Amino acid sequence: MDGKTWLESLEPPQGGGQPVEWLDVLVFAEQEHGPRATRWLADEMGVSLRTAQRYMRLDHAPHRRGPAGAARHLMADVGRRMADESEAQRRDDTADLIRLIRTITPGVVWVRPKSSSKGRPTKRTIKQLSGVDLGAVADAWADDDPDEADAALSDAIIDAYGQLSNTPNLAEYLQIVDYETGLDYT
Repeated sequence: MDGKTWLESLEPPQGGGQPVEWLDVLVFAEQEHGPRATRWLADEMGVSLRTAQRYMRLDHAPHRRGPAGAARHLMADVGRRMADESEAQRRDDTADLIRLIRTITPGVVWVRPKSSSKGRPTKRTIKQLSGVDLGAVADAWADDDPDEADAALSDAIIDAYGQLSNTPNLAEYLQIVDYETGLDYT
């Protein structure tokens, strides 16, 4: 076995997860299940509560025989959960940054009436907009809904532009379909 223990020789889990060590499983159990971590570990691995307590205290690791298959499965599952959680955490962090944006300069945009998806877009130049509320954009981004985030961004920009040009509720009628020059924001 090339001088490695069976835990060290495990291949990365299938299905997009990241490889984890036994200690990662124990940390995950503590974080996810708190005071019930030992019970959760015992249930997941099919071992006695006493054995799970030994694992949690790091007195023992699962042997190659016995619960080794359960440990391998548990490590793969925890790896997938950690990968999913890190992606969700990145979305949440990005959403928090979006919420901090207060000034947007859309530049040249193409707009179209919301009632007509086939109508020809018209070109508009929108200068700097202050006080833009991007809460709905951040929420949609955190929920992993990029289409809704795009629609919410369009509405937020058109709303702010409508307020500036004394045309309230403009976002009910217009949508941005393209940002020709990109967005600048602070």
